[in-house]
Amino acid sequence: MSGAVIQEAGAGEPDAGDVVAAYAVVREWVNRFNLPQVETDEARIEIRGASAALVLLRSAGRMVGVGIDATGDDRMLRRAAGKALSDLTGDPGLARMPIEQRDQIGSRVTLELEVAGAMTPLIASSWADVGRQIRPGLDGVAMRRGDDWVVRFPAHLRAINAGQVASFLPGLLAELEITPGGRDLDEMRAEEGLSIYSFTTIHLAQPTPVASPFTTLRGGRVVAAEEVNAASISQFCNGLVRHLLAHGWERRSAEGEMIGDEPLGMFGSYDPVSGRFMPLVAPPFEQALASYALSHFARTPGVDQQVAQEAAAFAEQILVELADVVRDSEPDPNDDPGASAMIVLAVDELIQNPSVDIRELAGLARTRLWKTFDTQAGGFVPLPGSDGQMIPVPSQLRAMIAAAMARMLLKAEPLPGGALAVRMALDATWLSADQVEQVGLLPWIGWAEMDYAAATSASPPEAAERLATLRSLLWASQVGIGAGRAEPDLIGGFGLAGPFGTQVTAQGIRPAAWLARRAVTATAAEERGEGAAEVGRLLLFGRFLVQLGVREEDGWSYRNPRVAAGGVREAVWDSWQPLPAQALALLTASDILRALGALQGH
Repeated sequence: MSGAVIQEAGAGEPDAGDVVAAYAVVREWVNRFNLPQVETDEARIEIRGASAALVLLRSAGRMVGVGIDATGDDRMLRRAAGKALSDLTGDPGLARMPIEQRDQIGSRVTLELEVAGAMTPLIASSWADVGRQIRPGLDGVAMRRGDDWVVRFPAHLRAINAGQVASFLPGLLAELEITPGGRDLDEMRAEEGLSIYSFTTIHLAQPTPVASPFTTLRGGRVVAAEEVNAASISQFCNGLVRHLLAHGWERRSAEGEMIGDEPLGMFGSYDPVSGRFMPLVAPPFEQALASYALSHFARTPGVDQQVAQEAAAFAEQILVELADVVRDSEPDPNDDPGASAMIVLAVDELIQNPSVDIRELAGLARTRLWKTFDTQAGGFVPLPGSDGQMIPVPSQLRAMIAAAMARMLLKAEPLPGGALAVRMALDATWLSADQVEQVGLLPWIGWAEMDYAAATSASPPEAAERLATLRSLLWASQVGIGAGRAEPDLIGGFGLAGPFGTQVTAQGIRPAAWLARRAVTATAAEERGEGAAEVGRLLLFGRFLVQLGVREEDGWSYRNPRVAAGGVREAVWDSWQPLPAQALALLTASDILRALGALQGH
């Protein structure tokens, strides 16, 4: 954007009343599908404290028009609306409308208006430094070189799933005619006069073209802690099960008729932006994990029995189809020790006795796991890498294998080396990661230690100490506990270290899955006050889980709300729905329900 006159720090925030009044005017322009000339007084809309504006149009959740203007004057909304409507007229889907209906296009789209306040200069020596200063999904970012600006708004970034601004900012340098040429950010600041800014916004959106606008926080509504209880957690589980059922593999015609059904189990993770599953066929590990979660939910006391029956049936179907490998269409689960580990857990959790095919699948999985640990050598057997070289078994995979071995020990299944082999595998797993990295071993290492202790009626003191340390670290990192102001939609989640500093995302579900499982048995044994406090914190994490979930009210911002509904997002600013996160969220929520039941004595 050339010739921008952006108000910098000290200019104040946008006036909320002015933004609401401006929305009504822009909505009328879009409805009429006719804009005033830029030079006329009708095109003037003053918003005090505003530096830039975004106009975003959607059709049935699909983004069809985007306009950004950062001139900061009283005509910027007219220019932004003009760009958005220009996109709209060129949209391939809407262009197919009959000519006589073209003048109705504007009244059939929803409008989002986001207005920026003051631009705040960022002092950063690297792109990672920039990322640490930007609140994903809340702050916008701008870059300037002389009189030229590049501006990106939070609503637009969320719509294209680009919440981590530091990861895409280098790609915007071309818009300022800057070629990095191997230079770091500090060098470009000095040599090109590059400046970087952040800004906060007021964002108004509407669920339907005729609905009143509402303000959003990262595009959604904040779930209050008071809303989360056994009933709402159970409802959350129901939605997750429905979402997982939507991953079931099937081939249908455009009319919905079945034209072929291959035993491929499940589609992969879901991308709401494109409306596609990626990869098309979920890896065996993720499918087995989903089967495990569905069966675990179906066994949870007090859940909806119809949903439980559907979950149990699908859990079994997944394993049957994993056993029937379609060559050249899906990988063999026996080639992946992580998949073998999850198959052992999933088969053990099945409600009905496994079929012959599933028993054979489980037998192959156990045999595969036996080969991963050398009891005599006291270590994990290296795996072949992509280049044919043997590589050490990664720490997380060790934890998964140990979890399966401990479950086999608990169920008195054949296991070379017995309890000694399991203890050696657990110890080797702990030693493969330092204390900071040990959080990444959860929930697998925690589940494994629980099963080992139950099978042997004993557990080494050092294992209990390690888990107690992890537990203390996790509860200390829970957002909304202790001093400090927290963003309300993050309360209850765990702040874990990442490439852009501490962040609260779906990654926190993994350790929470262990904490929830632990609470199911520990709550009954602990003092009532201590158990109640633990479950109270788990309920607060349940609030974060519900916040991550896609609710019916969120459908306005999704391309295919029917498929996205019920699933959990990678973050409150990232709509990506990873399949492992869905399974682990269901396991966690199911155990929160069980812990609540244990606290109440049933």
